[in-house]
Amino acid sequence: ACAGTSTQFPTLTPTAAPSTSAAPTDRGTSEPTVNPCVSCGTCPPNARIADGTEVIEDEAFDGCTGLESIVIPDSVQFIGKKSFLECKHLKNVTMGSGVLSIGPQAFEGCPELTDVRIGENVEIVGRRAFYENIALTSVVIPAGVNSVGDDVFQGCANMTSVDIQNTVIGNRMFYECTGLRDV
Repeated sequence: ACAGTSTQFPTLTPTAAPSTSAAPTDRGTSEPTVNPCVSCGTCPPNARIADGTEVIEDEAFDGCTGLESIVIPDSVQFIGKKSFLECKHLKNVTMGSGVLSIGPQAFEGCPELTDVRIGENVEIVGRRAFYENIALTSVVIPAGVNSVGDDVFQGCANMTSVDIQNTVIGNRMFYECTGLRDV
């Protein structure tokens, strides 16, 4: 069920919503895609994924316009495609050290996103994962990242600094990042 109107990091679990639909995931299985905010119509501003959750399913928080900050615990290993797509007021994302993969378009279209801490154990960053997040100003890409999809940061026009701790660069990774000065 939805966490309601609490603003003090309520626990949200992607399997708690009453409405689900089967959809293929990037892992080749058919699992429910769930938006935990459907029962109350909006996400609280500050949320924390429940400890013990291993997967944030595809489109789990797609379009949760009330969400401003999300904490992803160490237990989460996979962030599905479009998990936080079009979360228009999302500003901060803190990823735990367990995250191995960020799915395609996971955080696409979050124009207020300014602070992303990519988990130190992330290996895969999917296509357009942070596409057109115009408020994003800097990012650190950890050394363990060995696969980067196309257009990951395309359109992040205000990004000025990138710390790439390895040599993996995807196609058009920084296309239209017109403010980029320090790599």
